[in-house]
Amino acid sequence: MAGDGQHRVSYEFVEGPAVFDLADLVYVESRLHRCLFHFRNETILTTYRKLDDIEALLADDRMLRIHKSYLINADYCVKVSNYSLWIQDGQHFSVPRPRYQQVKERYINRCLIKGRKV
Repeated sequence: MAGDGQHRVSYEFVEGPAVFDLADLVYVESRLHRCLFHFRNETILTTYRKLDDIEALLADDRMLRIHKSYLINADYCVKVSNYSLWIQDGQHFSVPRPRYQQVKERYINRCLIKGRKV
């Protein structure tokens, strides 16, 4: 999956400033008062902002808030089933019952937009 160049983000990380294409961001994880940005090339960058703030910054229909600790790029999702979401590298994430239906619907809509099989 190559960057689509449609949504570039400039951000100040602990490691220093970076500009990235949202298409290269796989997911953001909140852990121990930090947010870890996991990129397609396996780079991980860190910030001390709240995930709510990052979700607002990255406001884009491809970003799915599946849990209080995870913001996932739907373009990397391969399956949503049984209160879990799987991404291309085989990782899976639990989706809490109250969020499950919304996550599943948004995933299906994103697949339809991208012309992918659900």
